[in-house]
Amino acid sequence: MSHFDDMYWLVSLVESGSFTVAAQRNGVTGAAISKRIRLMEERLGVKLLVRNTRSLRTTEAGELYYRRGRQLLDEFSILEHNVSSTSE
Repeated sequence: MSHFDDMYWLVSLVESGSFTVAAQRNGVTGAAISKRIRLMEERLGVKLLVRNTRSLRTTEAGELYYRRGRQLLDEFSILEHNVSSTSE
């Protein structure tokens, strides 16, 4: 998976509010998402989430990554729409 995929998983997780909901929405397991986030945190050298059995919240770094990641995903969606709308 790419860093872009990791960004998608973090955004999806934050917006879902739980690993279970994010997994159900995306047709994967919560463990798969958890692994991607853990590897992402290791790669970046920073904690993105504070998680326990009952709650999930972003750290300061996680919030920064989430907000910018959401913007980039939105921009990418617009780009794909614009390209697919061309008549060539």
